[in-house]
Amino acid sequence: MSTPLLGLAAVIGLAAGLRLHELGARSLWIDELFSVGLAVQDLRTTLAVLYGEEANMALYYAIMHLWLGLVGAAPSEVLARLPSVVFGLASLWALYLVGTELDHPLSGLLAALLGAVNAYHVGMSQEARAYTLWALCAALAWLALLRALGGGGRPAWAAYALTTALALYSHFFTVFIVFAQIVFVGLRGRWSELRALALSAMGAAALCLPFVPFFVLSHEGSQILHVRPNAPRDLLDLFRLYAGGSTLLLGAYIVLGGLGVAVGWLGSGDWRGRVRRGAPVFWLLVPVVTAFLVSYVKPVFKERYLFAAMPAFPLLAGLGLAAIHPRPLGLAVALATLALSAGPLSGGINTRQEENWRAATQYLLASSRESDGWIFISKRGQLGYEYYAGWLAGDQSTRPDLDVLEGFDWRELANAAAYRPTTSTYRALESGTAGLSDFGARHSRIWLVLAHEFDAVSGGDTSTAVRDWLIRHGYSAQQHTFQGIRVLLYERAVS
Repeated sequence: MSTPLLGLAAVIGLAAGLRLHELGARSLWIDELFSVGLAVQDLRTTLAVLYGEEANMALYYAIMHLWLGLVGAAPSEVLARLPSVVFGLASLWALYLVGTELDHPLSGLLAALLGAVNAYHVGMSQEARAYTLWALCAALAWLALLRALGGGGRPAWAAYALTTALALYSHFFTVFIVFAQIVFVGLRGRWSELRALALSAMGAAALCLPFVPFFVLSHEGSQILHVRPNAPRDLLDLFRLYAGGSTLLLGAYIVLGGLGVAVGWLGSGDWRGRVRRGAPVFWLLVPVVTAFLVSYVKPVFKERYLFAAMPAFPLLAGLGLAAIHPRPLGLAVALATLALSAGPLSGGINTRQEENWRAATQYLLASSRESDGWIFISKRGQLGYEYYAGWLAGDQSTRPDLDVLEGFDWRELANAAAYRPTTSTYRALESGTAGLSDFGARHSRIWLVLAHEFDAVSGGDTSTAVRDWLIRHGYSAQQHTFQGIRVLLYERAVS
């Protein structure tokens, strides 16, 4: 095995250790629970949900369906998150290949090393969502594009079409990556390349034809209505996260990236060579800046929704490190950069909303009675209870017959506006308080489980009306708080 490949194996080993460390320490949060819950549904239900509401990340859900069919859906944070770890490691391999294609193996190795110790990349690799799969597909699309422009011919353009389609199946915001690639190829000023890119893009679009029913049936953009309007500071916060989570690291990445671009610019003999060397700049900046500007019209700017652009930042820094001479000086700068990365790694970066469904479910199982009533706000919170109780999939014989007011239902998710965050009913009850009279008559004890009850659109607490109604009708409340979750038992005296 050659020296660069031995180095890459060591980097992947280091990355694996960092990503597997405490992989199951935190409870799944509501987005991860949705991933697991959808993955264990039958094909008919899955297709109904994908075309009705959740076509985004379809490739990831398909992979998770196969994975959980193999290992089972019993409560296990490690098994639920392991595919994301694998995709995260594979994205580092792809980053190595892109760096090698642009410069030489040392640049690719340094880029992969910086990605391996990037606390934000580690955090996203420990989440049961599609983001590391998306980053992998996007990196492979850039690799195929660079090889096609370097004379790879039709096989390379076909690979570009395929990897771009896979990226689109992983996340719809691949359109921002494709726009960056169009700008990149356009600046090279060669009509034949633009024509080949257009034909390949058409091929990718043809592979994505199954998406068409989703866009026809669901065009209101409900999946991103929770994204708030952005401010200039959000741009700085995003780049800080992409650099690994600290201001010092951000400064180091900017300096090293600038050095890499400058050396590449000066070392290239012609305009096209200079543009080619600047590919990571287009990969990083064009999607981020475009989404930021679009957000002034329609809020779409969120760091995880642009994660496919994130690997370009360690790639830029890796190119800069490889350009430093003499080598002992480069080694010293690399060690200093790794030392800066250690701080965010040890302290951790919060890439998700913390929710302790594991502890909340243990309390509910120990404290509830068969005759109790249940209300979950938001509706998807019911997935957390069912997952950690072991009822989400598999043998249903031990599952009690819960009386849940407007309980979560996958088929209704595909069709009912109540599940979509176009209004506060996504997090509250579709019927408001109208159904509480009959429900209260059946139950002297009602559990109200609150998570994500604050509506990002209106800014209000969507549980207020329910809580007020219960108090007015003679229920007294006891509250237990878990991380990100409030559990309230409402009980009234029975005469």
